[in-house]
Amino acid sequence: MILLRLISWPYFRKQIDHPFRVDRRNPTVGFINRDEASILYANARAFKGQSGIEIGAWRGWSTVDLVASGIAPLHVVEPLLADADWRREFEQAIRGAGGGSTPILVP
Repeated sequence: MILLRLISWPYFRKQIDHPFRVDRRNPTVGFINRDEASILYANARAFKGQSGIEIGAWRGWSTVDLVASGIAPLHVVEPLLADADWRREFEQAIRGAGGGSTPILVP
């Protein structure tokens, strides 16, 4: 269980009652929640077939929503993609969303 008091990001809204999903390897960095993912996907659908850019993608959860929405090509700028293991995991998540070749990954 993540202890919310460990999170030092000043804009984190601890008072909002929704699940805070994290990866055990980096427990103080969260993912977008289901509400945010739904909003992202729904808004991105309006741009299906057009190009897009995502700056900062962490482990690819938001990227999956953008790929699934049909944005293509999608340029993804994430410095952590320079790490081979990180990139492999990221690419696996994207393939799972059906976007094997549409994202252009930029470390």
